[in-house]
Amino acid sequence: MDETPPTPPNDTRSPWPARLLAMALVAATAIGLASFTHRGSGDEDLDTLFPVPSFELTDQDGHAFGSAQLQGRVWVASFLFTSCSQACPMLSGQLANLRRRTARHGDRFEVVSITVDPETDTPERLREYRARFGEPSQWTLLTGSPDDVRATTSRAFFQVDPTRTEISEAPGYDILHGTGVILVDRDGRARGLFPTDGEGIDRLVAAIDRLLE
Repeated sequence: MDETPPTPPNDTRSPWPARLLAMALVAATAIGLASFTHRGSGDEDLDTLFPVPSFELTDQDGHAFGSAQLQGRVWVASFLFTSCSQACPMLSGQLANLRRRTARHGDRFEVVSITVDPETDTPERLREYRARFGEPSQWTLLTGSPDDVRATTSRAFFQVDPTRTEISEAPGYDILHGTGVILVDRDGRARGLFPTDGEGIDRLVAAIDRLLE
């Protein structure tokens, strides 16, 4: 029996099947999100990729933080860990650049970073890490129990389980994870996936401005 093909992502009549969406997002992470990123100026319509389900973790100050605190705000989700010596400092620098360029939006916009190393990244470590990258406004870092963090990243953001590998440099291990960011609108819908190179940040800023018009 022939199966009905899935609705393409630019057709908002019905969402992608969850399994196909998860596979697509894994593939996008593996190739730097290239197949999902917006190539224009940010002025074009932004497709709805998927609704972000409710979640709650713990922020850098030890407080509960999640979808309830983000309701009615535009935000981006990113993934990092504080012991990372290569990709994460570059990502965090770009997130600081993003926050500077969107400061005019005040608390209507937020950057949310979820650790992929919850066994190590306590709220205190996240707070110290955040202080390394300038003014901490508009930036919330989240951790929690390993089970809660991994359930959130996989269920809410379709992230694959992080892969830990041993390396000779400190801290002795690395964790493979995506460095792109997911843009979420005020209604809790993921509206785009963006790389964090210079061009990607330019497009992301334009898209944020669009959503906050």
